[in-house]
Parts: sequence; C-alpha cells; structure tokens
Amino acid sequence: MTWLLIMIIFASGMLLPVQAGVNAQLRTYVGHPMVAAVLNFVPYIGAACMTLILLGVGLVTFPSLGMALIPAATFVVVATIEGQFITPTVLGRRLTLNPLVVLLALAFWAWLWGPMGAFLAVPLTIVGLVTLHHLFPPDESKLPD
Repeated sequence: MTWLLIMIIFASGMLLPVQAGVNAQLRTYVGHPMVAAVLNFVPYIGAACMTLILLGVGLVTFPSLGMALIPAATFVVVATIEGQFITPTVLGRRLTLNPLVVLLALAFWAWLWGPMGAFLAVPLTIVGLVTLHHLFPPDESKLPD
C-alpha cells in the first residue's frame, strides 16, 4: 500500500509538464516535477511551497501576469484533484488518520526537527499509531449470550 501512495504522489508531480505550451517556456522539464513530487510528501506546506515556487518562476519567465499565473494555477488544480479525490479513494479504506492529528503532528515535528521533521511527520505519526494499536489493542465489547 505504501508503494501505491508513493506512485500516486510521484505521478501527480510528474503531471506538471502536461502544461504543453506553458512548460515550453519554463525550460525545466525535470526540475519542477521532481520538486513537486518530493514536496507533495509534506502535507499542506509542500503544495503551498510548490505553488509559490511556480508563481515566482512564472513571474520571472513570462511577460504578462495572466501567463505567469498559469503554471501555479495548473499545479493547484492537479494537487487538489490528487489530494481530494485520488489519494483518499485509494487509501481511504486502509488508513484512517484524522486531519487534525496530521496538522498537529506536522507542527510538532517541524518544530522539533525543522524541514526534515515536516517531511517525516505523517510517517512517524502512522508508525506511532500502529505501535499504540499493537501494544494496547482496543477492547472488543462482547454481547451477552
């Protein structure tokens, strides 16, 4: 299941060059998709950072504001579709993690270890929850016979 999630994340990052006419002028066919795929592992912050990167590169590269917004807007659309529909559909039945827990874990691990902590926040939280469930299994209530 982990490999499936990794493939979804990298595929969403690699969809960035699909912007046919726009990426022809950005001239970074490998750079931006790889950065997008890696930043996609950091929930919330990764997509925001990649959007700002694409916005900055678009502002430097293109002469008009409308053209400069296209790469960032396209990334936001792709990241939203991936984050709101594809990943929850594929992983929804296997892994349930409260979004508040993810946000708190992200804040804690980023505070503790900086960017590497933000990158590892969700995996560390999942490992902790699985360990807790194995050490202290929930009591199964049984109905009387």
